Amino acid sequence: MAAALRIGVIGGSIAGCAAAVAGSRAGADVTVYERSGAELQDRGFGTVIPPPLHAELVGSGYLGPDMPTAPVGTRVWLTREPGGRSARELARQPSPVTPCNWGLLWRSLRASPGPCGISGGSRWPRSGRTRPGGR
Repeated sequence: MAAALRIGVIGGSIAGCAAAVAGSRAGADVTVYERSGAELQDRGFGTVIPPPLHAELVGSGYLGPDMPTAPVGTRVWLTREPGGRSARELARQPSPVTPCNWGLLWRSLRASPGPCGISGGSRWPRSGRTRPGGR
């Protein structure tokens, strides 16, 4: 009998959780290694997802349909003089995107069943080690 595929994912952020969920769905035994012992939900500001990708992520179960987003149809480019307090508009362009809060996206992936999820006996080792140079 062939051994099950084992995958180690380094980093439990958005990309790491998405990779772990995909590997788990493919039948692999996945372990996520995250050096931070703290919740990652407060890291990052936001991320932008194109509407077709957002629909695909919801349709495939990576994201819940109830995850808050703020669809935007136009991107506005602003500038201001150095030291100035007011901005002026440089340009507008159609740019349909679905911004979402980084923390909400991370929590949504983290809540998925599997290695990043809380359910199902998942493993979530936290090494606490830092890279050379203390980073």
